[in-house]
Order: sequence, then structure tokens, then C-alpha cells
Amino acid sequence: MKVLRNTPEHLVLRALPPVEGIWLTLLLVVMIGSFVLALFQGPYDVAIPALALIIAFLGYHFVRLVNIDLIAFDREANTLEISKYSLLGRERVQHPLSDLGHATVDTRHALFPKRQRLALVLDEGMDAGKHIITRNHYVGQGAAAAAAVVNDWLSQPIDSRPPQA
Repeated sequence: MKVLRNTPEHLVLRALPPVEGIWLTLLLVVMIGSFVLALFQGPYDVAIPALALIIAFLGYHFVRLVNIDLIAFDREANTLEISKYSLLGRERVQHPLSDLGHATVDTRHALFPKRQRLALVLDEGMDAGKHIITRNHYVGQGAAAAAAVVNDWLSQPIDSRPPQA
């Protein structure tokens, strides 16, 4: 995750598609190209269904992986806004910032290296509980670093004095 803005009043984070989305796009292009070549050289009864199956499989995962998550914290308006952009549209959710307790990391252990994603814990309100922010798991310490940035920002003292002239 990348920090776009970090001021005492605002914190904005953005998560871009993982590297798997880029590789999947390249794989989709290569597979389509190879099956188009197979159509010109081989039997059609095998190449056309295989091409349709590969395009459907890779297309589904391409749409699922390619998305942008934007998280905006605003102390002045007391809002936490989570926006998710994908090829299928935009989804936006707002919560009162005062309901937010802390940020944490959701970890998945699989055959591959440990993968993590950012989660926010709301202590109060109707949506109390753990909320997963990023759709995709990421390899590395990006989610842990983002959680540390959010927790540091939340722990900053708020200066409520009026500005001096």
C-alpha cells in the first residue's frame, strides 16, 4: 500500500493490483495468441472449446485481481471512507472515524509465501468488528507497514486550539 497523504487532519492510502494481475494479463495475451495460431493450423473441434475455456478462466481472475482500493481518514469530518474501484464499477463505504479502534493485518498461509492484507477493527457502531480492506493478499510487509502507518496516525494527539493570528 502506498501513502498518498499523511497530515494530522488527513490520511489517504492506496492499494494497487498485485503483480499477479500483471502476469495474468500477459498470460491471457499469450494464451489467446497461441490458440489463434492453433486455429489456423490444427483441428477446430479442440482449439475453439479450449480457447473459450482459457479466456473464461483467465478473464474471471483478471477482473477479480485488477482493482484499486483507496482508504481515506478525515479527522475534520470524522469520516473513514473506503473506496474500491474495479472493472465492474465502484463501491464506497463510510464509517465514523470515532468508531475505528485500530488497524491490523489479515494473514493467509498457503503453499506459497505468507500473504497479508490490511484490516480495520471498528470498536463501536453498527458495523463493529474486523473489516478486510484490500481484496487481494500481498506478499511482503506492505500490509503490516500500512497498519503501522494507520495506527501511528490514530495515536497522534489532536491539537484543538484555535489558530493564532
